[in-house]
Amino acid sequence: MGSRQYERAADEIYRRLGHAYYELDWITEEAVETVNCDRQNLLQSLPSTIHHSFCQQKPHNGPLSPGCQICAEGTWSCLFINRVCNAPCFYCPIDKRIHEDEPPNASGLVFEDPAEYCDYVERFGFHGVGMSGGEPLLALPKALSFLTALRARFGDKLYIWLYSNGILADETKLHALADAGLDEVRFDISAHDYDLRAVRLAVGILPRVVVEIPMIPEDEERLRSLLPELEQLGIAHLHLHQLTANEASYSRFLDRGYTFLHQPEYAVLGSEASALRIISHVSTHHPGLPVQFCSRPYKKQVQGNGRRFRALDVASAEWLGNDSPTETGLLRRVTHPGDPVAPFKSDTDVVLLNVEELVPPEPKQLPVSLAYFDPVIRARSSSSSGELLVTLDSGKPLYFAREPVRDFGVLSNRETELLQMLTLKDVDTMTAWSWVEKLPDGIEDHARLRLERILNYERKRWGNGPLL
Repeated sequence: MGSRQYERAADEIYRRLGHAYYELDWITEEAVETVNCDRQNLLQSLPSTIHHSFCQQKPHNGPLSPGCQICAEGTWSCLFINRVCNAPCFYCPIDKRIHEDEPPNASGLVFEDPAEYCDYVERFGFHGVGMSGGEPLLALPKALSFLTALRARFGDKLYIWLYSNGILADETKLHALADAGLDEVRFDISAHDYDLRAVRLAVGILPRVVVEIPMIPEDEERLRSLLPELEQLGIAHLHLHQLTANEASYSRFLDRGYTFLHQPEYAVLGSEASALRIISHVSTHHPGLPVQFCSRPYKKQVQGNGRRFRALDVASAEWLGNDSPTETGLLRRVTHPGDPVAPFKSDTDVVLLNVEELVPPEPKQLPVSLAYFDPVIRARSSSSSGELLVTLDSGKPLYFAREPVRDFGVLSNRETELLQMLTLKDVDTMTAWSWVEKLPDGIEDHARLRLERILNYERKRWGNGPLL
């Protein structure tokens, strides 16, 4: 593990946190090699019955829940019913200073009318909806109104689940959710001192009961002690998430003695290892209990890619123009290098190239400029050129736009060669990474970083990558 990669990861987190970066304890560069060696040994020791699905990023014992399958395929919508909550979870990503409720929203789009949300689900071809919060049981009538509308519109074609801390769960509420057509409930038992009361109530009332918690390292043995009862109760799945902090929650982690990784959402060192040990133990001692681990890098890739492809599926070919979708759902734009207007200007100001025009056998014969964009959906127009207006059946307007991700400018010969490998020769991802990693040591850091970024924008990552 080179110091260059560690410094780059640390710098990226520092740019997000600012001086607050120094309030947290981060893994040291000296500890990285030992931690990754221990992690590799743990992965290799896992029983052969454990699967590694979706780019080898999701370890699991037994089948995945339908909701997780839909999420991994990028065909789910997360509907936040409310914002307020009645649990004091230190790991909650929502700012606890917020006490005012908000209208239901999905991907930043507000839907106060259930029928309007149904139009959105239908237009974007979602196969599943997860209802979250806040705590949805604090707004049960609202949750039921959306659930009833979705079930009436889509019948059994849509899989619907609900997240809850379970504190307010009782037989009346659970029967109401079951009668309205809820397929699955997911309880975070760590939000209420690992109390299984709600789980016991829900089993037998709802078709599928799931326990879904962040893997808090110091609670590993406590969770292990609950596994026999969870298996006996017949819960459908146990979901373990990597414990992470963010800008809104990191201050609540300060007195817990954690060491953090330079990963998205500041993952806690030890959370993944605890989850893998639980999966291994379940596979050996409780094989009838399906369990899976969801890491933060996995969630970022799967959910980010899914959001982009949902937008691209609805966007018109005319709006896409010569921009080409990558495997990650970003839009790639290739332009003539001599054009005085940068690729991030409006579509009408540049001469666009189809990627097939990179065909010449020698990359150096055709220098090009390269830029990437993120296809996003907004509730309001930004009045910028290149937007696409899409109107739902209810009349609600949505605006498709391109958010600049990175402008590489004119590519070097080596960068053009990599782009050819990825787009025209269909070189597999592992071969492409090997090609980059085996480049001569004399290549400057910024040149190697540009190649790595092109590869990350073009292809999905396999595995969760090293801990930094």
